[in-house]
Amino acid sequence: YSRGCPYSCFNYCTYPTQQGRVVRRRSAENLIGEINHWYKNYNIKNFLFRDPVFSINNKTTLELCNKIKESGLKINFGIETHLNNLTVDLAQELYNCGLRYIEVGIESVTEEVITASKRFSIEKKKQIDLIKAIEKIGIKIKTMFIYGLPLDDLKTCEASLKFAIEINSSYSQYNIFTPYPGTPIYKEYETKITSDKYEDFSQSNLVFTHEKLTRDDLSKMISKSYADYYVRKKFFFKIFKN
Repeated sequence: YSRGCPYSCFNYCTYPTQQGRVVRRRSAENLIGEINHWYKNYNIKNFLFRDPVFSINNKTTLELCNKIKESGLKINFGIETHLNNLTVDLAQELYNCGLRYIEVGIESVTEEVITASKRFSIEKKKQIDLIKAIEKIGIKIKTMFIYGLPLDDLKTCEASLKFAIEINSSYSQYNIFTPYPGTPIYKEYETKITSDKYEDFSQSNLVFTHEKLTRDDLSKMISKSYADYYVRKKFFFKIFKN
């Protein structure tokens, strides 16, 4: 639907590097035409929008909702966006036209870590309240966290895991900070890179010398996070309830 992302996390994120920082959007009519093609010719009813910030403009997002309703298409779709661009009312409108899944980046719960990474985020309590309210509508949310950011240590990583469990969203994802070639932050890490294989730049490996964390530290932290998050009574209760 759109390409480009203007947010400050372009410092380490590949979206703006690939797509630019200016948001360009297709017309709602053009998008509906493509959806209709896949729907009618191939019976495809589920779609995932890969926009970095799908709902960055509430007005155009609502216009798209109306166009989908007018088209009569019965589809389900997922989006990725920033929590700053969501409200409960907007989520309800999106749900009414088929939205069932949202991916949102939380990255870290520690303010110093977020600031040093040039990441913008809304206040913690608002994050929790908004996610819970949107999931109550019937939309599943995946929260995404990054370990090994510049000021991270084991304590801040564990704090992020604790925050993820407090949110208790339908899904939670954990990755390792990766300074990708081409991003502004890469210049700070160029002399610290420990791998010459681009396939290692997958957010699953530590590819540079971190001041406070080792590859083993982060590997264990990732494993612990998935185990602690998905193997607990509160999460099982949520799944069975749904």
